[in-house]
Amino acid sequence: MAAFALHDISKRYGTVPALDGVSLTLRLGQIHGILGENGAGKSTLLNILFGAVQPDRGRIERDGRPLRLTSPRLAIAAGIGLVHQHFHLVDSFTVRENVLLGERTPDRPRLDRLAARLGLWEVLDVAVGGLPVGVRQRVEILKALYRQATLLLLDEPTAVLTPPEVETLFDLLRELRAAGAGVVFITHKLREALELCDTITVLRQGRVVAEYPASQVTADVLAAAMVGEHLASAALGHSATAPPAETVRLRVENLTVPADGSRTALHRISFEVREGEIFGIAGVDGNGQTELAEALVGLRPMQGNLWLDGRPLPAGRRARLASGLRYIPPDRRQAGLALELSVAENVILGDELAPDWRRWGVLLDRAALRQYAGTLIRDFDIRTPHADAPAAALSGGNQQKLLVARELAPRPRVLVAVNPTWGVDVASVATIHRALRGACRQGLGLVLMSNELDEIQALCQRFAVLYRGRLSTSLTFDIPPADLGRLMAGDGPTWERYGCRD
Repeated sequence: MAAFALHDISKRYGTVPALDGVSLTLRLGQIHGILGENGAGKSTLLNILFGAVQPDRGRIERDGRPLRLTSPRLAIAAGIGLVHQHFHLVDSFTVRENVLLGERTPDRPRLDRLAARLGLWEVLDVAVGGLPVGVRQRVEILKALYRQATLLLLDEPTAVLTPPEVETLFDLLRELRAAGAGVVFITHKLREALELCDTITVLRQGRVVAEYPASQVTADVLAAAMVGEHLASAALGHSATAPPAETVRLRVENLTVPADGSRTALHRISFEVREGEIFGIAGVDGNGQTELAEALVGLRPMQGNLWLDGRPLPAGRRARLASGLRYIPPDRRQAGLALELSVAENVILGDELAPDWRRWGVLLDRAALRQYAGTLIRDFDIRTPHADAPAAALSGGNQQKLLVARELAPRPRVLVAVNPTWGVDVASVATIHRALRGACRQGLGLVLMSNELDEIQALCQRFAVLYRGRLSTSLTFDIPPADLGRLMAGDGPTWERYGCRD
């Protein structure tokens, strides 16, 4: 069987080894999954295969012959195509123009045949910017196949797709496999790797630590290989949240926010969150999650009514913070942490004027601050040399644990969390999920907005779907998966059946 082989591939950035002696074989006619936590080396490996990054050591072969991949142009000529997580398309160009961009002698009949094969014939002359995300992804695949790719590299390809779009993608990849193409499938979703792939390789700290036939391995074994330890059920998607109380912590009634430039408008959103409950809001990114979160916590003007423990919530971020409403924003680096400040300073960010942290009402009490930070560092397993280390020096997972620790430590009454485990490793996911469940057992009401259905299913008993600024009625996971997918894709009849709040 024809194959690409990597032998002893190593790459360092300064003193940090991104890849350390990686060897693996990628066979045509197979789907090869690559799993690993953040920083495991997955993206570096893809970039080396695509000629965008040069290894410090090692060699690549195709069918036993040396292969020089010193640029993406040479990789494309060798039959390698890369579909980036963030698409490289010109929105104002048509599908046809995007595929043929840079081609000196376009083969239009071949493009037409490939477009028909991928279900893109009818949109060939439609501008890419107006197409659904799943269709745009197929345009990227069409670009690679048009350039005669026989090995297709996909970087977290399901991150922005609805469940029906994921199934469409998987069907397409299976068809490509049957036609003799090879696929490298980068993912952090264990179930997807098990469902789709023939072989699964696990990277940890830049090294290959395990490789399995997908039919002979379980999610638990893969998770353990990724982090070097067996994980609690929180990391593997098993629900263990206790039933909530009857007391309503947060009531939202007819929340409306007008459109603002590129921002999504919100239309008469209503829901309740009870004491001890994690209420999920599912949806693909860009359907109003950030706008809703900012309106709830007082960062965005809104119309409608909010009550916390039966009392109207005052307007403004500071007033809502004082009322016991905390916030985990979607981007820890831009909105959650001050990376230039120390870990200790970050744990009181937003509360730095509180009397607990002041001596004589003026000076910051560094000793009290370090003691408090030390408690959170221990309780949330934040890996840092000391409390005075800058937050920028922490890994992504430890930065996120720092953010979650800061927002949970004051024991708020309501927490709004947007993608609280985005971009973190499996072990950190488990720590964060345990912390969220523990806070809810103490009476917290949690609004969990996540584009990871597995996360919502793991933590929530009730949830709703947000699509283009409209919220469905409250749902449970008794809903048929096909209906859930149609809700997330905005299917009109399904929304009527489950109740769009117009």
